[in-house]
Amino acid sequence: MNPKYIRMKRAFFLIAALLTLSLQLPAQCGGKGMKAIESKDYSGAFAAFEDCLKSDPSDVSANFGMSRLYGLDPAKKDMGKAMEYLKATEAGWAKLDEKGRAKFEKLGVTTAEIESRRSRVEASFLEAAKAKNTVAAFDEFLIAFPNSTSTTVCRNYRNDLALKIATATGTVDALDEYLSTYPDAENFADVSKTRDKLATEAALKANTEEALSHFLAHYPTALQGPQIQQRLNAVAFENAKAANTIDAFQAYIARFPDAVFIPQAKEKLEWLLAQEQK
Repeated sequence: MNPKYIRMKRAFFLIAALLTLSLQLPAQCGGKGMKAIESKDYSGAFAAFEDCLKSDPSDVSANFGMSRLYGLDPAKKDMGKAMEYLKATEAGWAKLDEKGRAKFEKLGVTTAEIESRRSRVEASFLEAAKAKNTVAAFDEFLIAFPNSTSTTVCRNYRNDLALKIATATGTVDALDEYLSTYPDAENFADVSKTRDKLATEAALKANTEEALSHFLAHYPTALQGPQIQQRLNAVAFENAKAANTIDAFQAYIARFPDAVFIPQAKEKLEWLLAQEQK
């Protein structure tokens, strides 16, 4: 047989063997740590994954395993680190083709498992926010995980707490701030009705042109609008009568041309004009 052919054949098999080995090593590396996790040998799993990451910081199985460990091991539980390693897993996974992913899928690292892992880690962050039970804590979660499957749940927790705080103050301003801050709140319509009711009570209690006009300007869609408008017409007419001047009645008629008091206002105005001509 031709010696040159033999050398070429040997070289071919050597290259093939090396390629096979290079594909298997990461899986074998991660496999050791994965087996340790299943047997709950967490310290052994940590050591195995750390060795993997020393040689290849982007190793998908090692990063995924570390993410699991930081969520499982009571002694080292750290969801911040769990998320850190999960992000590294996702970054590495995104760069792999089907063949590249196949070797890790044998170890249980799949798209579905990675997505499930993210959901669990995010859920733990939500639980931490719930434990703090502050608007700021819920906002931090929403900023950190805008696309989380728990986003809607977190937003509802945040909105309910913010409403509770606003309602406790018992002021129109507090409810106004809540509505302007959370326009997407599911209870927006109900809170608006409550705010309108409180604002109506406040305006009627003040019983001044300023307070009544403020209500109409700020809450134009409130169901109490017609009631407030009628009271404003009456208060303004009383003020015009108290001033008892031509300017006061002219201003009233110009401002409230459809008011029920217009006939009386015009009568008063005509009388004052007649008196001025005497």
